[in-house]
This record gives sequence, structure tokens and C-alpha cells, in this order.
Amino acid sequence: MTTASLRPSVKARALLYAITLLALGLRLLTLARPGISWAFSSYDSVQYTELADGLRHGCGFARLVDSKCAPPETLRTPGYPVFLRLMPSPRFAIALQACLSAAICSLLGTFVYRRWGIAAGAIAALLLACDLPSIVASGSLMTECLFQIY
Repeated sequence: MTTASLRPSVKARALLYAITLLALGLRLLTLARPGISWAFSSYDSVQYTELADGLRHGCGFARLVDSKCAPPETLRTPGYPVFLRLMPSPRFAIALQACLSAAICSLLGTFVYRRWGIAAGAIAALLLACDLPSIVASGSLMTECLFQIY
């Protein structure tokens, strides 16, 4: 198989880009709401941000609760708190999560297209683009969106 035959056609690429933009738009809709309290959909969201605050304020991998370092965290891995620590704001983290989800949608569509054709690739990408649980997860401060590729 040549390199040219592995490249998606212009029409296929345009279709997959359109589906990727749909996925991005659906996930960015959560940012239309004012404020940020809606992003803390569970107790875990609060604890992840407390861990990020602890990293910011020199607590190591311990939550910052009421301006005091709590005991070191043993229930969570450091990946997502470090991600939150690197973000300038929770809204920016949610926007980046939306972009990463759309990128995964594009990668899935391209992967399936190269193996089984454009119809299968478009359907796979569209199913992920319109997947309600992943849309909801990308609009909250939870690890599910960031680590869904694993």
C-alpha cells in the first residue's frame, strides 16, 4: 500500500473535519453558561481542584482545604490535578478538554476510515461526537474527559 492510498481523500477529510467541528461545538456549549459552579458536578470535582490548589501553594500532593494543607492524598493519581494546576482557570481547562475530546473524535474517525472506509469512519466519529455522556463529562472538572483515550 502506498503512502498516497493511506491519506484520506479531500471529501473524506472535509466530512471528518465537519464532524470534529460538531463535536467541538457541542462540548463548548457548556461554556455558554455564566460562572463556573456548574463545572463542579460532584464531590470529586471539588477535591481535584483542592489538589491543584495544594500543588500551587506548596502542599505537595495534598489538598488545600481552608488555607491549610490536608494530609497527603492516597486515593487519586496526580495526572488530573497537575493538568488543573497548569491551567489559568477552570473555564480554560474545560475549553481545553473540549478541544481534546474533538481531537479524539477526529482521530477515531480517521482510524476507522483508513481500515473500513469513509462510511464507517464518519459513523464512528459521529457516534462519539454526539455521545451524551462524553459531552456531559467534558463540561465538568473530572478526569473522564482528559483520560478517555486510555
